[in-house]
Amino acid sequence: MNLLGASRFIVSSLIFIFCSLIHVQAATFARDAETELWVDPPGSPDGSGIFSFAQFADSSVGEDFDFGGSLKLDGKVYRQEEPSDQKSNAKIAIEGDLEGEQLEVTASGLADSQKKEHDLSGTYRKLSDTELQQRAQQRYNAADAWLNEIYRQAKAKLSGGAFSDLKKREADWITYRDEYAERSAGLNARSEGLPEEIVRLQTLRDLTMSRVGFIRRLLDDSLPTGISAVYHDGYGGELDLEKDNKGVKFRLGVVRGPTASNGDASGRVVLRNGIGTYRDPQPEEGEKPAEITFHILDDRRVEIKARNDGYLHGANAYFDGVYFKSGPLTESIALD
Repeated sequence: MNLLGASRFIVSSLIFIFCSLIHVQAATFARDAETELWVDPPGSPDGSGIFSFAQFADSSVGEDFDFGGSLKLDGKVYRQEEPSDQKSNAKIAIEGDLEGEQLEVTASGLADSQKKEHDLSGTYRKLSDTELQQRAQQRYNAADAWLNEIYRQAKAKLSGGAFSDLKKREADWITYRDEYAERSAGLNARSEGLPEEIVRLQTLRDLTMSRVGFIRRLLDDSLPTGISAVYHDGYGGELDLEKDNKGVKFRLGVVRGPTASNGDASGRVVLRNGIGTYRDPQPEEGEKPAEITFHILDDRRVEIKARNDGYLHGANAYFDGVYFKSGPLTESIALD
């Protein structure tokens, strides 16, 4: 999933607790077509509120940026509260009635993982639910058009087998995306203080953008050759492989669905003719050893099938699937 979708899930959990205690009205404000500010006001003058910025990509090659935290009234200005365990150059000041129609925001020191700075200062006006839904629909429509375009590029660039495999799984992915969005709306609408349809559209858009990024990485000309690389399945699964003189080390981690069911496994497997099975040497008491079979389909794809692996992941998580090469392995896999 992309960073925006993950942070929404985390912030939503905090929001639910906060709203349950003080019963205040959260609201969304917009500076322009791409930049929004969600604010849940403090329940008292000396209490803390929650804020979250979102700056949405305006093209298929762009990346969303989000930033959030807690804020507190300082005189007539609401300022970001610095986390006690984190040093940051970010400074946020919000002036105006948080339950009013307009806010003046001053922001500095906001940078993404690539150290690109984002200017989020400006005048933000309050959005109605109707406007929010229109904006969410427009963003989803744009993301869906970008996805269709990236599929056309993949058809022209990927080998027949790799593209056929990707295309064959498209219908399954669309079903997954739509069901995920429905469940997310049911789980998170109340905590975000939004109608379910808006949350559903936001989630559809986030998942579609994640898919665009996933396919774009598959087309990267700088992908490494050979087995050692990072692979993703497009559903929240990541596989790291590293070849050494004893076989292939692996690190497998998954986060599945709106409930964030997760699982992980690591070890070493010996491949023969591109196929090998890892058997867990230390299964949980009373469990059969997990078996994870790796099949190198070609230079870009690895298929995983697992058995007896329930104790390695949550009830709604799974390891099975085809993982596509998406980038270089940036650090060696350390095994216990």
